[in-house]
Amino acid sequence: MEPVVYIRKYAELSEKQKYEMHTLRYDVFVRRLGWSLNTENQLDIDEYDRPDATFIVIEYQNRVVACWSFCMPIRPIC
Repeated sequence: MEPVVYIRKYAELSEKQKYEMHTLRYDVFVRRLGWSLNTENQLDIDEYDRPDATFIVIEYQNRVVACWSFCMPIRPIC
Protein backbone atom coordinates (compact mmCIF):
# COMPACT_ATOMS: atom_id res chain seq x y z
CA MET A 1 0.00 0.00 0.00
CA GLU A 2 1.31 3.45 -0.97
CA PRO A 3 1.03 6.59 1.16
CA VAL A 4 -1.76 8.98 0.19
CA VAL A 5 -1.10 12.73 0.18
CA TYR A 6 -3.92 15.22 0.78
CA ILE A 7 -3.59 18.98 0.33
CA ARG A 8 -6.62 20.65 1.86
CA LYS A 9 -7.83 23.60 3.86
CA TYR A 10 -8.32 22.80 7.55
CA ALA A 11 -12.09 23.08 7.13
CA GLU A 12 -11.96 20.42 4.39
CA LEU A 13 -10.15 17.78 6.44
CA SER A 14 -12.29 14.97 7.80
CA GLU A 15 -12.88 14.81 11.55
CA LYS A 16 -10.80 11.60 11.60
CA GLN A 17 -7.89 13.34 9.84
CA LYS A 18 -8.06 16.31 12.23
CA TYR A 19 -8.13 14.06 15.30
CA GLU A 20 -5.21 11.93 14.09
CA MET A 21 -3.22 15.01 13.06
CA HIS A 22 -3.69 16.69 16.47
CA THR A 23 -2.82 13.43 18.23
CA LEU A 24 0.31 12.98 16.10
CA ARG A 25 1.44 16.54 16.83
CA TYR A 26 0.90 15.98 20.57
CA ASP A 27 2.95 12.77 20.43
CA VAL A 28 5.81 14.48 18.58
CA PHE A 29 5.97 17.84 20.34
CA VAL A 30 4.89 16.99 23.89
CA ARG A 31 5.82 13.32 24.39
CA ARG A 32 8.93 13.00 22.21
CA LEU A 33 10.40 16.51 22.32
CA GLY A 34 9.17 17.41 25.80
CA TRP A 35 7.72 20.79 24.79
CA SER A 36 5.41 22.45 27.26
CA LEU A 37 2.33 23.31 25.22
CA ASN A 38 -1.17 24.35 26.21
CA THR A 39 -3.02 21.16 25.21
CA GLU A 40 -6.31 19.55 26.05
CA ASN A 41 -7.20 15.83 25.98
CA GLN A 42 -3.73 15.01 24.58
CA LEU A 43 -4.40 16.96 21.37
CA ASP A 44 -2.16 19.71 19.99
CA ILE A 45 -4.62 22.31 18.70
CA ASP A 46 -3.42 25.89 18.32
CA GLU A 47 -4.22 29.25 16.74
CA TYR A 48 -2.79 28.14 13.40
CA ASP A 49 -5.51 25.52 12.95
CA ARG A 50 -7.71 28.05 11.19
CA PRO A 51 -10.31 27.15 8.56
CA ASP A 52 -8.28 29.02 5.91
CA ALA A 53 -4.94 27.32 6.71
CA THR A 54 -3.71 24.80 4.15
CA PHE A 55 -2.49 21.41 5.35
CA ILE A 56 -0.55 18.61 3.76
CA VAL A 57 -1.60 15.36 5.40
CA ILE A 58 -0.03 12.01 4.59
CA GLU A 59 -1.90 8.83 5.37
CA TYR A 60 -0.37 5.38 5.34
CA GLN A 61 -2.52 2.32 5.90
CA ASN A 62 -5.49 4.61 6.53
CA ARG A 63 -3.70 6.50 9.35
CA VAL A 64 -2.21 10.01 9.46
CA VAL A 65 1.57 9.63 9.71
CA ALA A 66 2.75 13.15 8.77
CA CYS A 67 1.38 16.68 8.46
CA TRP A 68 2.43 20.22 7.65
CA SER A 69 0.51 23.47 7.83
CA PHE A 70 0.77 26.59 5.72
CA CYS A 71 -1.07 29.74 6.70
CA MET A 72 -0.88 33.33 5.67
CA PRO A 73 0.05 35.77 8.41
CA ILE A 74 -2.86 37.56 10.03
CA ARG A 75 -1.01 40.88 9.81
CA PRO A 76 1.79 42.07 7.52
CA ILE A 77 5.23 40.73 8.36
CA CYS A 78 7.10 43.98 7.60
